Amino acid sequence: MTYSFGNCECAGPYEIEVEVAGANVRAVEYDDPHSNYDYDDVLSRALTIDDLFATARNAISESHRYRIGYDREWHYPNVIDIDWESDPQIMDAEIIWRVVSFRSLDP
Repeated sequence: MTYSFGNCECAGPYEIEVEVAGANVRAVEYDDPHSNYDYDDVLSRALTIDDLFATARNAISESHRYRIGYDREWHYPNVIDIDWESDPQIMDAEIIWRVVSFRSLDP
């Protein structure tokens, strides 16, 4: 699966390709020239499909504003747009995930 990730308008988005085996992230590839994260940081922060569902549930119950879209074929969250704070003066309170491609690695 490949998804784009952005934190507010100032720090993104960038794309990350995630390979998942079972319920675990097995590998990631990303290209963000402005990131200070190393591979292990990106690997530890990468989301599985189950993590995307958990993020969507969390947004519904705890965020100020959210928008969630679902893939028509596979029904996973393919857009999660969250604003955690109601105060517009608070920067970096918004985060967006967009799954831009998904394919099963199962034979």
